[in-house]
Amino acid sequence: MLYHPISQLVPPHRHRSILHRARLTNWLDEHLEHCRLVIVTAPAGYGKTSLLADFAHETSLPVCWYTLEPFDRDPLADAGDGPTYRFHSLFREFLQHRLRETAPARARALHQRAAQVFAERAAFDRAIPHYLAAEMFDEAASTLEQIAPVFFDAGRWIPLAEWIDTLPAEVLEAHPRLMVTRAMVYAETGNIAKAEQHYTRAIQLYEQQGDAVSVARVIVWRAMLWNLCGRYADAIVACGKVIKTLRAHHAQPELARAYRVLGVAHAQRGDYPRCVRELEKSLAMYTALGDPTRVAWLHHDLGTCLRRFGDPSADEHYQHALTYWRETQQRVGMATTLNSLGVSAHWAGDYPRALAILTEAYTLAEQIGNPHCQAFVLASLGDVLRDQGEYPRALEQYQRVVELGERVEGFILTYGLVALGETLHLTGEDVPAATYLQRARAVAQAHHSPYEMGLVETALGIAATEQGRYADARAHLQQAVGWLAPMRGDALRAQLYLARVYWLQRRWRKAQQELRRLAKRWAEPIPAPLPFRVTDRARLLPLVQYAVNRKSGARYFQRILEELDARLRPATPPVIEARALGTTQVRMGNQVITKAEWGTQAAKELFFLLLTFPNGLRKEQILEALWPHHAAAAASVIFHTTAYRVRRVIPRGLVYADGMYTLRRDVTLYYDVAEFDKWLALARETKGVSERIAAYRAALPDEPRDPGPSQRGQCRNALRTAHTRTERSAGTLDAISE
Repeated sequence: MLYHPISQLVPPHRHRSILHRARLTNWLDEHLEHCRLVIVTAPAGYGKTSLLADFAHETSLPVCWYTLEPFDRDPLADAGDGPTYRFHSLFREFLQHRLRETAPARARALHQRAAQVFAERAAFDRAIPHYLAAEMFDEAASTLEQIAPVFFDAGRWIPLAEWIDTLPAEVLEAHPRLMVTRAMVYAETGNIAKAEQHYTRAIQLYEQQGDAVSVARVIVWRAMLWNLCGRYADAIVACGKVIKTLRAHHAQPELARAYRVLGVAHAQRGDYPRCVRELEKSLAMYTALGDPTRVAWLHHDLGTCLRRFGDPSADEHYQHALTYWRETQQRVGMATTLNSLGVSAHWAGDYPRALAILTEAYTLAEQIGNPHCQAFVLASLGDVLRDQGEYPRALEQYQRVVELGERVEGFILTYGLVALGETLHLTGEDVPAATYLQRARAVAQAHHSPYEMGLVETALGIAATEQGRYADARAHLQQAVGWLAPMRGDALRAQLYLARVYWLQRRWRKAQQELRRLAKRWAEPIPAPLPFRVTDRARLLPLVQYAVNRKSGARYFQRILEELDARLRPATPPVIEARALGTTQVRMGNQVITKAEWGTQAAKELFFLLLTFPNGLRKEQILEALWPHHAAAAASVIFHTTAYRVRRVIPRGLVYADGMYTLRRDVTLYYDVAEFDKWLALARETKGVSERIAAYRAALPDEPRDPGPSQRGQCRNALRTAHTRTERSAGTLDAISE
């Protein structure tokens, strides 16, 4: 039922037509000073509400008005003794405020009684606000220590943080476990500096108490924070120092957490064997401890590690984790694991499934307000959109990733910067692309992460290759291969691009040597799935085919060829029919693309312009042809928006390669102007009169098959006009090119 709570708190206005009962209002005014309660009762329609409204408007006493509604009788819970009820929250807050002002001791006593009742019923989350209101801070802190792990795992960070922040500083210092919990919430919500400050203070407090196990426990938590912000080497050193202490005191939960932190750190540094070894140790310990939440997280971490290193068993771990998250409704874990499953679907080429999973993941990440989780899901969404050729939308996602990454630091910032640079390069924006990639390199260096450095150097090498700077490309890619050596899939990709540089330079011997070295180095089974982009297919497929033909590790490259050809093959290309003679119309399959679907006339014009020049145009040529009177920056913005509209109407319909924009070459395309030109050229070359007439007839539109004289004349005029415009446009663009 829809209702307006404010209307329940405001006395109704008095209508002039209603009789004013001065005798009764005067009686109320006289007797209220001596009565704690006055009940006005009468049958329905006798004017009780009107009387009280008059009194409320006339009296000088403070008035609290509350109109009871039917839903105020609804029970809120059944605590075993029958249903319980409570006042509307606004009315309750008003009464509590007045009680604190007029009888503070009684207010504290009532809050104390309420806290005890809720504590006896194990409703600790409802007891804590009453403890705090009664200023029973030690009891509130002790209760918080009991419920903090459950609240944290459930992602209920906001109330947890608010309750801890309400405690006086001296009480918080007397309960360093709560200081650790507050640091954990700071870490998850992106305040890295505050998190480290709280962890460090908790370590100092435990050291003063001589509690070596608690000191080690907080050091492990702080090492987990360092993993989040890219300080992997520091995390490994910190955990290594406290493991002996934890073993000596048989602190199994803390020891299991330390192994988990070590495993994640080794994964980020590219040490696959140690990563798996540490994570499996942690998983075994948490299983023995009977901690299903930590077991689920370990399955997720193992899935991520195994996927990165090409192990197909990764999805089994993800599914194990997801099943638990759904059963327990833990949204943080659910969003994180859904993101990982979305990435797996993307790598398998299942774009619709990937988008569906990642959209669900982002909805959950937004609900819980976790910037780390949001950033990773947005990065995954950007990757899918980029592979679908939707570069403007991908750039939007990556920009948001960088904004969030600047708050939380860590690997995701490097990844977002690299993705921005790569995508801008695909759109021809080489200058800003280079800026982002150089910034990514600086961040990766600060993180001391070989894996991040490898990703940056690979991106720089590919960009240099596409720009023809082969010496720079070789230097970047050689470094990338070194940085990524433990990462099978990423290293394979970097080394293929290195071989491609030699191949493009026609240094056949060097290319073959690099390919043989690659096949020998990665003699074990090929990582599945390969961490390739859709753009890698067009770039690497000719090289891999060359390796197969030259028998340079032929069996090995045959498998890569099959992976590239099958998994990254675009969806079945559409059949497109474009007509420009007379009314322009584009039909995809059996459906005409409507004006609303094009979005703007410019999108349609861009499509027909590229139809006219099938070999492609540079961005500058397109801007000059379609937006000659706009400033360069404004025209560039319009162009990218227009290109996005074309790609939205015709999936991956606009392609950027080698500095040129073209339409997809793999579509089945009928263009009546091109067909006209073809038959007209044939007619000119044909010597026989009857053959020439047949060619001219073929140049006419198919419908109507036997047009009358007037229709035939209109058709010829349309053909002539369209052809003249085409040649004039071609002349203009040729002049621009020169």
